[in-house]
Amino acid sequence: MATLNGICMNELKFSEMKIIIYTPELNFKVGGIIVLHNLAKDLVDNGCNVMLYVVNGTKYENIFCNNFATIADVDDATIVVYPEIVEGNPLNAKNVVRWMLCDIGVHCSRDIYKTWGSNDLVFHFSTFNAKYDPHSIELLYIIWIDPAVKNKKMARSGSCYLFKKASAFHKNIRLIHPMDAVLIDNCSNEEIIEIFNNKEYFYCYDPYSFYTSMAALCGCIPIVYPLEGLNKLDWLKTRAMFQIYLDKQDNVAGIAYGFDDVKYAHETLCNVEKEQMRIVKFGKRTVINFINRIKAYFHNDNKSYQFKTVANSTNLFGWHLSKEDVHIATLKQALGERNGRLQELNQGLSERDVQIVNFNQAVNEREDQIASLKQVVVERDVQIVNLNQAVNEREGQIASLKQVVVERDLQIVNLNQAMNERDQSVHTLTETVAQRDGVVAERDGQIDKLRWDVSERDAAVIERENVIRQILSSNSWRLSRPLRTLKTFFFTKNTGRNKY
Repeated sequence: MATLNGICMNELKFSEMKIIIYTPELNFKVGGIIVLHNLAKDLVDNGCNVMLYVVNGTKYENIFCNNFATIADVDDATIVVYPEIVEGNPLNAKNVVRWMLCDIGVHCSRDIYKTWGSNDLVFHFSTFNAKYDPHSIELLYIIWIDPAVKNKKMARSGSCYLFKKASAFHKNIRLIHPMDAVLIDNCSNEEIIEIFNNKEYFYCYDPYSFYTSMAALCGCIPIVYPLEGLNKLDWLKTRAMFQIYLDKQDNVAGIAYGFDDVKYAHETLCNVEKEQMRIVKFGKRTVINFINRIKAYFHNDNKSYQFKTVANSTNLFGWHLSKEDVHIATLKQALGERNGRLQELNQGLSERDVQIVNFNQAVNEREDQIASLKQVVVERDVQIVNLNQAVNEREGQIASLKQVVVERDLQIVNLNQAMNERDQSVHTLTETVAQRDGVVAERDGQIDKLRWDVSERDAAVIERENVIRQILSSNSWRLSRPLRTLKTFFFTKNTGRNKY
């Protein structure tokens, strides 16, 4: 079976673990909140079932994780990750991880660990304290670099500076930035990136701000205000970004620790981007280690490994956890679990009360609906009586219409008979007309023939008249006129004689 740093890799799938990360609402100005969200993203990328529990209960779309949890999502199998600033166990989780994003006492009480469960698992983003041995911590280091963070190769002049958590790490601060330097504490990320691309130097009084890395990536030389009594190497050992180089090198590129280190930062600025990429990859390996550690611890896969818990971290980090503190913490945890269970029961009772109220309301609504339905039924009965009466009236009308139809049918029969008789008469008349048409046609033929004969006779008469005219107009006719006269005389005479 494969192992990683002494931890057995069992067959349990990452997706079977439900991890809830307890976090304030996302704010890109607060590095701790960003890494909590980024942890969710890296765990999801590694196949884990991850949810964000936001302290104020809000839900919002973001680039890291959009799966949000409520108290109802916490069960005995859930692993809850709290940052170091969280007191006690607000979600009453059975399986708890404490992630030290800064040394306790900076953002919270120095004794806050006394409110934690002695069996809570402890991981560190870094030591943040030169008194702690960096080899003794269980490291969980991840960073998110905004894609907009880059060197735009612009002309540079002037300086900027940042205080942020400076007062938590320095007792006395002597200002080293120029008087005309720009304060960026209240600037947005976009504004800071633009300033880093315009300024030559960045004076950082917060020794653990990620803005030093951002400035170097933008080509602006970061000058870290040194911690009293701590040289650069000892300071670097407390930085998360240097854990990859422990016992391998004694410096990092592009960052000056005080004025004397500015020349080195200038000379190595060109190596910053390559170095940051190695650091990012190293961080992702710590996420894999984190997954295997919590699998092994909360599923009892490797009882021989000395896990970093609250109880066995007291000597490492100067925590003074007496037996009474452990007992009190255990009692508080048990009380918290009881209170959580009581809260769940009360919530269950409240839900039941709400369900009973809703049920009673639903019953009343149903009774109102039944009463309304009864009224509707009565109205429907009246409508049915009216419809029956209307049906009877319609049946009477139908009977009358049937009688009318019978009378109409009789009339149609009579009309058909009359039509047949008329058709017979028409047929007879048609034959008579046809006979008459034949006689008329015959007479028309005779008339046409007579007209033809008359036409021929008229033509003959005209022709004779023309001949007579020709004869009468001829010379021979004029010359024979005396002879015709005599002929007429004798003809008339003879005719008269013959008459008597």
